[in-house]
Amino acid sequence: MVGVGNPPWLTGAVRGDTSRTAEREVREPGGVGMVEQEAARYVEALAEAVRGHELAQRRAWWDLATGEGVEEAARVAEASALAIDDLYGRPEEAARVRGWMEELEAGSLLRRQLERVAREQARCAGPGELRREIVREEVALQARYHGFRGRDGSGEELSGPAIEAVFEGERDVARRREAWEASMQVGDAVAEAVRRLAGLRNELARAQGHRDGFAMGLAHQGLDEGWLMGLLGRIERDTREPYRVRKARLDGRLADRFGVAEDELGVWAGADPFFQRSPGLEDVGEALESWLAGRDPADLATRFLDGLGMNLRPVMASSDLEPRAGKSQHAFCVHLDRSGDVRILSNNRRGRTWAMTMLHEGGHAVYERYLDPGLPWLLREPAHTLVTEAVAMWLGRQAMDPEFLVEFAGAPADEVTPLAAALRREQAFEMLLFARWVLVMVHFERALYADPQAGDLAETWYALKQRYQLVEVPPDRAGREDWAAKIHLALAPVYYPNYLLGELLASQLRAVLLEESGERTLSDNLAAGELLIARVFRPGARLPWERLVEEATGEALEPRHFLREFAGRVSP
Repeated sequence: MVGVGNPPWLTGAVRGDTSRTAEREVREPGGVGMVEQEAARYVEALAEAVRGHELAQRRAWWDLATGEGVEEAARVAEASALAIDDLYGRPEEAARVRGWMEELEAGSLLRRQLERVAREQARCAGPGELRREIVREEVALQARYHGFRGRDGSGEELSGPAIEAVFEGERDVARRREAWEASMQVGDAVAEAVRRLAGLRNELARAQGHRDGFAMGLAHQGLDEGWLMGLLGRIERDTREPYRVRKARLDGRLADRFGVAEDELGVWAGADPFFQRSPGLEDVGEALESWLAGRDPADLATRFLDGLGMNLRPVMASSDLEPRAGKSQHAFCVHLDRSGDVRILSNNRRGRTWAMTMLHEGGHAVYERYLDPGLPWLLREPAHTLVTEAVAMWLGRQAMDPEFLVEFAGAPADEVTPLAAALRREQAFEMLLFARWVLVMVHFERALYADPQAGDLAETWYALKQRYQLVEVPPDRAGREDWAAKIHLALAPVYYPNYLLGELLASQLRAVLLEESGERTLSDNLAAGELLIARVFRPGARLPWERLVEEATGEALEPRHFLREFAGRVSP
């Protein structure tokens, strides 16, 4: 159960504590008005009905990803998702919920639960058969992505970890290109299905009164499209020149590294198939790998979180961390029951990539684990996707932090200290590169939903990569559906904005935690961990994300902390 092994200071009244008293407000409505009684009975019955289906669904997704009983897991996942949608997709109940919300006091715990119900009801509105078709397509695509393996020029099958190994250490450009092409092969295999699914989402969006699936996705997450695109415009403007300068330097270094001219580099010269991460600008890559090569990524994450007063060991005990055939190639964290059964799926190997991955997923895990167990079930989840991503991304950054490398990875201080400035510059470029990559994803997804059957999506994909990442279009890719190799476009629709918003919030949280803890580092900073648990984790979804950010940091989400930290500039 969440809370077992919690630090002693969590037992008292802390900021964001809702305790059992808050739960009784919902479950024991005697003495309050008729509206409250009716609404409370409805909320409790609905939560109980949804809970069982959600648990079955999440267990089925876990089995699908681990390769256990795939056919049965796919059947259960589909049936459970449809059952949840049916529970929320009743128009007459949506009308009742809206009526209760108008009567109840804003800010009450019951009103907040109804707001979460209303959000799900909006998501599940529209023709039931259309929603069922979307779920069936998603489950089928999940199995296709997880089971697909690309092949190199000799016909040899390459797993995800095998492709990553090529990108991490291979100096032969031809071999790197083969691995990159193998990683893209899934795109052609699933593109038609992804287009069809996007079309179905558009149909549902229009039935719900939205322009298209992109607008619908943002609305269901409580993100205003105008605000988001304006913020992305500011990020683009303030990162453009710093990124251009650093990218030019990177191209020169990569050309030297691989012994080719700059115009022969190709996208396969990057650190990953999509050019999401830096392949190394400051000559710290080999040192990083040597420091992390002998370290278990799970142990690194566990011990770092110990220093924040957060126990990850129960999560690790139920996780699946070793690579094997038939298993999903994508790392993730899942909270199966909202009552403490938190698990991580990964394919760990030694080195920087998986150290970052385990720190990132560990961030998701401790957020879920330290939710207040006294919260009503409907509110026992993170305030918003962008908030849990902020925590995960902040933790993932530690893999390049000099203090972390010395204290937790055991790197010799006399080797790390001379490279500390270079490590920070490399991390800054990594953040700039990632911000520009998110711009590619958001603008492409907007184009995908504008016309899923457009014949020029492949051209749009590489035009955006060229514009925002300064990546040249690979030769011989005309008409190839490389964009569909990115699983998020199919199975995590309109999710990518949360990654960049999470990075912005990570910098904002870091600034506040350092200031209020009075420390210069977040390693072994119990005070910072206490603040994070009390202000961010324990409140769960009790507050809308905007209010939670304001209460946790003292201001609304603001990009200046990220821009100052990584772009060296701040504009209005």
